[in-house]
Amino acid sequence: MIGNLVGESARLVEPFDIMKTQEEMLDEIKRYVTPEEARRLILEAYNTEILGNRLGRLEDSDSSRVAAVGKRDLLKFSIMRVHEVVCAVGS
Repeated sequence: MIGNLVGESARLVEPFDIMKTQEEMLDEIKRYVTPEEARRLILEAYNTEILGNRLGRLEDSDSSRVAAVGKRDLLKFSIMRVHEVVCAVGS
C-alpha cells in the first residue's frame, strides 16, 4: 500500500513544486490537514531527515566526500516531503 502511495505521489506532484517557497507549501499542506497535524508531520519528517543525514555520514568511510546538510536544508526537505505526500493523497 505504501509503495503504491509513494508511486502515486511521484506521478501527481508537478515539477514546478520545487520552485514553491516554504510558506506556499505550508499553506497547501494546511488545506488538507489541521495546523497541529501539519506540525506533527513536518516534525516527524524532520527527524527522519536528521537520522538519514547522520546515518549516511556514519556509513561513508571517506567523510571528506560527504558534506553536512544544514538545519535549514533539512527543514526544507521535510516540508517538501510532507507537501508531496499530503497534497497527492488529498487530491
